[in-house]
Amino acid sequence: MFNPFYKAPQATLSFVTYTMVANVPNGISNFKYRLTNPLNEIMHETAINAVEVKDNTFFNVLIWNNLNFTMPGEHSITFYLAVDSEFEPAGSTVILIDAPK
Repeated sequence: MFNPFYKAPQATLSFVTYTMVANVPNGISNFKYRLTNPLNEIMHETAINAVEVKDNTFFNVLIWNNLNFTMPGEHSITFYLAVDSEFEPAGSTVILIDAPK
């Protein structure tokens, strides 16, 4: 998983996350993303998405719009992949939000 920046000021932000998932069975695969603040509280969670996997790999681009980062610290974006009847974390990245000076 890759987001195009690592650090940002406290602000309302829009950005893109790029994800490549490998070693998954071919066929339909379900996934979702969750953004949490430094207290591990959910800021945003996407709906469940489905993709047809070919060659045991798939790619996804997610555009995040107008997310309000008001709390300084490490925010996490976690990618969850459906395994059996549950979602398991399959990757993550962080965004560090600076405290105001």
